[in-house]
Amino acid sequence: MDLGGQRWPIIAIALLLLALNFITMLFAKPGTLGTALITSLLTVLFALLAVLALLRMRIFLKRLNREWASHWYYIVIGFALWLVAETIWAYFSVSGEPPHATVADVFWLLGYAFMIAGFVKANMETRVIFRPRDTIFALIFAIFALAVAAFVLLPMYPAPFDPVEKLLNLLLYPVSDVIILFLTLRLAMAFFSSPLGFPWAVFLLGFMMVALSDSWYAYLLLTNTYYVGHASDFLYNAGYILTTAGALLFEATSRMGFKPEEAPAPVEKVYAQLEKLLLKKRPEQAASITTAIDSVDVDTALLKLLTKENKMSCVFLCLDRPHTYFLEELQEEGIDAEMVHFVTLGLPGREANQGGLSFINSPEELTAIKMHVDSAAKRMKEKYRKTFVLIDCIPTLLLYNDMKRLGKFLHDLNLSLRDEGAYQVLLLSPNGEINPFILHFCDTNISLV
Repeated sequence: MDLGGQRWPIIAIALLLLALNFITMLFAKPGTLGTALITSLLTVLFALLAVLALLRMRIFLKRLNREWASHWYYIVIGFALWLVAETIWAYFSVSGEPPHATVADVFWLLGYAFMIAGFVKANMETRVIFRPRDTIFALIFAIFALAVAAFVLLPMYPAPFDPVEKLLNLLLYPVSDVIILFLTLRLAMAFFSSPLGFPWAVFLLGFMMVALSDSWYAYLLLTNTYYVGHASDFLYNAGYILTTAGALLFEATSRMGFKPEEAPAPVEKVYAQLEKLLLKKRPEQAASITTAIDSVDVDTALLKLLTKENKMSCVFLCLDRPHTYFLEELQEEGIDAEMVHFVTLGLPGREANQGGLSFINSPEELTAIKMHVDSAAKRMKEKYRKTFVLIDCIPTLLLYNDMKRLGKFLHDLNLSLRDEGAYQVLLLSPNGEINPFILHFCDTNISLV
């Protein structure tokens, strides 16, 4: 389902769930088994919805903004840990009065740790420009919230409860809630004037519901007035509902301006890789490229990089396809065909040399191939000053020549081209038997995937 343009239905469903949650509260009888069962099921359900909505948003963000997706990864894990905690707490709730501290608290604390880590990363690494007033206002708000919590809860410190219970409810939970409120408020203010301002405001409101519920629960617990199904539980549920709505609204708002990235064309992908790898060594005169990518795409990318961008003429030894095939590729890429000289197969008796073309009768004629390549490289270098020789037909040459003979030919050609000052690029197939020999005399060896 595409959520782009679906913000109002999301808001309507969130309001409906909030109404259902608070209407249920009106009929709840705290402390009864029925109320404990309903309250626990609702909490687990709303926590699950929050996790699913955040996970969906994070998957979407991987295509839109990988940096933000990495931040939300921590927050999704945090809410998933909370879901585990809610499930454990629900078990204790319906089986009798829940103990004051359970293993569920471990998952809640771990969830806080992951959420805080995610929001810290979002605050530190986001490209949004934070104004000083954003930080100052968020800090003032956090200090005020912490002061209010301390004013309400610290008088409960003498209560006859286990020290672990006091540590959790008087320190760890309130402080964790305030830290998340500070980080969320700072982001909400930074995005206030953008379309994402509203989703961030919903997130902020959700975390405020959780913080209020935690403080209320702590007060009730330490005064021995808490029972499962109390209004504080439904306030807590509202936090999950608002988080779910915030995640769906964040995705819907982002989709409105989202255009999926088109995968780069094969030639562009190869070009981008070769641009970073070729001609990076000062004395580099010969390079091998080992790849299973279609040789036509690699050839075109090489011609675009070396001929069009680096103004190098080319002597192209192509025995697998007619040269006319490549002329069309050159035209599509805007490459000057006059800067490319083809050494290719021709019918017996055909004139061996024409403008931009040299013909050989068979791939077996290695001496003739070397003569034509050397001669063409010399002419192109005299005319254009810089030239390179492209050889992409080594598998074909191996069909007509044994390994030793072809290896000697390639080595001799390499030496003569070095003497001429011509650059050389050889295309190799993965796991080719002759590859180790060629890799030995090349200055740069590249593997493309």
